Amino acid sequence: MTTRTAPAMTGELFSSVTDATEFFRAGALGYSPGQRGDCMDGVRLVSDRWDAEPVVIEEMSSSLFDDTTMFPPRTCTLDSALVMRDLPVRWASGGQLAPQLASGRRPARSGQTQVCLWR
Repeated sequence: MTTRTAPAMTGELFSSVTDATEFFRAGALGYSPGQRGDCMDGVRLVSDRWDAEPVVIEEMSSSLFDDTTMFPPRTCTLDSALVMRDLPVRWASGGQLAPQLASGRRPARSGQTQVCLWR
């Protein structure tokens, strides 16, 4: 990714840097597949300060979003970008989410794909 400082927020999702940072402060918890593969591990970004600056992305690549089999051209677009520098942060556990089948039961462990609802 290549960026340059922007004079103000761009895009449609946030009207100001303050709106954007408050959104991310409230949503600082994220999940990713756990090591065992049968649950999602949560991680929370914790900071006393959420100072951010707007930037313009001049060049970017992503192994996920550049995959046209998952995201056909023009189905994902970048709205805006912020950078946070030199902040006192730490990562904290956000707990785990376990899958539930639509029936309410946990899926059996097997090599088959299961359709799950994450609760």
